[in-house]
Amino acid sequence: MNTFGQNTFEDQSFVNLILTEEKLISKSFYNCTFNNCDFSKSNFTDSLFSECIFNSCNFSLTKFTQTKLQDVTFTECKLLGINFTEINDFIIELGFQKSMITDCVFSKLNLNDTNFINCKIENCDFFQTNLSNSDFTNSNLNGSLFENTNLSKVTFTNAVSYQINPLSNKIKGAKFSLPEAISLLEYFEIEIET
Repeated sequence: MNTFGQNTFEDQSFVNLILTEEKLISKSFYNCTFNNCDFSKSNFTDSLFSECIFNSCNFSLTKFTQTKLQDVTFTECKLLGINFTEINDFIIELGFQKSMITDCVFSKLNLNDTNFINCKIENCDFFQTNLSNSDFTNSNLNGSLFENTNLSKVTFTNAVSYQINPLSNKIKGAKFSLPEAISLLEYFEIEIET
């Protein structure tokens, strides 16, 4: 049985789907919930997700070419190798909680007010991204790139392993926690004695 035989889905819950390498082109999902689904290597080209929640889902190498993501939340999900710059960027509303986000590209996107809370965000690219008013509380940003990025009023409270150059990023009003905030000073080529 093809779970996605139709094109539009509203107020539905999908559980334990395994759709690896599936092509789910031009589908629309409104107010749907996905629990423990495997979408690795799937293709959601030209699809729409509006007010959808993904819980414990696998998005390894998933394609989101021209996909619309509006008010979409990823909780305890695995997102690996996703090029988010390919999504439809007219309206982007995303949220991430307790998720593993690895080797993903968010460059040049407008992601202001986006939550990345309690996430492991490794080797991700935020080059020229607008992240103003976003929240990275309790997240590990090991190896992630911030360059010419708008980090104004971003919350990095208890975030760790970030490499943020205050000379090449906008950080006015951003919140950092000690001792990790000391890493911001390394770009000024000064010595700090304890």
